[in-house]
Amino acid sequence: MTVLLAAALLTGDVWLTRAGAVIAFLGGLASTLLAWREVKLQRAGYELRSTLDLRAHGEKLHGEREQHTRLLRILQQRNQQLRSRATTARAEAGRLGHEVARLRGDNASLVLENTGLVRDNDGLKLEIARLNESRNAEILALPRRVSGAPADGEEILWSEENQPTVVDLKAITAPFAGEAKRTLA
Repeated sequence: MTVLLAAALLTGDVWLTRAGAVIAFLGGLASTLLAWREVKLQRAGYELRSTLDLRAHGEKLHGEREQHTRLLRILQQRNQQLRSRATTARAEAGRLGHEVARLRGDNASLVLENTGLVRDNDGLKLEIARLNESRNAEILALPRRVSGAPADGEEILWSEENQPTVVDLKAITAPFAGEAKRTLA
């Protein structure tokens, strides 16, 4: 086209120059329209790609949000369970605290009671020891030499002709053993 316009200008004819200018104008207009159309197609392509990218990003974001929502629900349930456990543990700790206080009181009471019982026991031990001493303090008559004839209730263990044997000596060492056994029974 440019070649035609240049040829028309060189020939010098006005109508040819005008026809060349019109052709140049129409060529420029066609080039501009084609360039705009190309820009419009490129924009549409960019917008389509952008729309697809935005849609993919939106779907990805939607999936992440759903996953986060599920995670938040799970965390809320876990948090609720932990709060329930904490409340139960606090109640149990309070109950056990009361139980500990009661047991401490019972322990103090038992310590006092035990101290009293030990004191009573010591007193009873002393009383038993005193009673045992008085019971064991049995006074026995010591054998004595009697000159003269034996009394009616006395038994002659041996005479000068009858020398003592081991059996007879046992009777001398514990003459009141039989009597002591009778008194204890």
